[in-house]
Amino acid sequence: MVLLLPPAFLPLAAPAQAPAQDPMSRLLYADAAHFVASPSAEVRGEAALVLAASGDARNYDAILAVARDPAPEAHLRGLLALGYLGDPGAQNALDTVLEASASRVRPDGVAAAFALGLLPDDHAAAAVAEHLVHFQESSLKRQRDALLAMVTALASRAAATQQTALRQLYKDDSLRDPVVRAALLLALAHVHDGFAAAEVAHLIGSGSVEERRALLAAMAAGTLAPDASLLPQLERVAARDHDAVVRTRALALLTRLRHLPALDLAARAVQGEEPAEIEQATRTMLQLGGAPMRRAIERQIDFLAEPGQAALLRGFSGAMSSEFEAACRQLGADAKAAPQLRTAAALALAHAGADARALLQERFLAEHDAEALRLLAKALVQCGPEPPALTTLHAGDLPDDLARDSARLLALLLAGHPQVSRFCVEQLQRKDLPAASAASILRALRTSRLGQPAPELSSLLPEPVQALLR
Repeated sequence: MVLLLPPAFLPLAAPAQAPAQDPMSRLLYADAAHFVASPSAEVRGEAALVLAASGDARNYDAILAVARDPAPEAHLRGLLALGYLGDPGAQNALDTVLEASASRVRPDGVAAAFALGLLPDDHAAAAVAEHLVHFQESSLKRQRDALLAMVTALASRAAATQQTALRQLYKDDSLRDPVVRAALLLALAHVHDGFAAAEVAHLIGSGSVEERRALLAAMAAGTLAPDASLLPQLERVAARDHDAVVRTRALALLTRLRHLPALDLAARAVQGEEPAEIEQATRTMLQLGGAPMRRAIERQIDFLAEPGQAALLRGFSGAMSSEFEAACRQLGADAKAAPQLRTAAALALAHAGADARALLQERFLAEHDAEALRLLAKALVQCGPEPPALTTLHAGDLPDDLARDSARLLALLLAGHPQVSRFCVEQLQRKDLPAASAASILRALRTSRLGQPAPELSSLLPEPVQALLR
């Protein structure tokens, strides 16, 4: 059996070549280039990451200078930027930093290991394989964070040339760290012939929680179905596993496989107490049961506590009855309801095609959760012939307030709001732009262009990489 992960599952790996740039992107990258000389170390680092997103090798020297910056806030980001840029010259610079961290792993060694894992195979395959062998031959405990950083980076792409080294590490009985083993599993899972059906069955039955979570996430996002013999085992996992994340991912996999017994599992799970499981159960019932299940789901919301109600609404999509629409409007406007429930109600209305523009806008101004902001921004951009003006999507003085609000700015960039890129250009060209605002804008820009690790990988990343990419 072959398990493949589609690109949507992965963080964006290093650009292989400079992409064609639209005029606005050229302006943004040109403005970012000025900030690699900023007095603020954080700003210098964020500017380097934005330049890495350009994929333009002409930015290599500027990024390398930031990677050699004595200030950690610039130095660590510069190292990551070398990996994301993917220039062939980066390997030696990154090797030097990682080797200096050999006896005692330092934050810059961890960042360099991650960056090396991002480099394209034709630039660094031999060096990466050598490091993986060295990790195995040295103290795995001492080198744990550097190894974990490199492997999670390799899991962001089809690192076929490293399959042998990754397999040797995974089979090493002395490597018992469940987080590292889960990362190795993800790195192997999207390589052809990474795992046989018998291995998958064994892992599902007796692997660590971290390994089972990783394996099921890889399979649920895969392009090829697992062996049919696994279906009874997956049913048992979805029904009875002690870990809610494992149950949820098993149900998602059964749903993708359109395994009809998943409907019964979902009907029970939607009555439970785990929000993630309720959310997936709602999706399963709608995808496999269709219209006959819709009314049952609508009635179920009355029997759930607020976290469960919010989860059900997050999983809900498509048409809703007039009664359910009215209930969602009431929940969305209820000042006493939990913010996540009000946001979920607004989004459910939007997904059903109901007019929810005012409610979406209200929630966008009040929401603080990054993922919720992204969903709200997308719904706002798509909810009418023209999205709301940028000036109405942030309280306070727009130039200063929105510039400092990286999460809201990122949400609008990802949603493709037609005014937000111009806003970033105008702000970056200000002579009096505060360093905090510059860092916020550059952070939003690099995240929108480089992407973020998928949740399954993000939770495995060691510090400081996780903190830098957060």
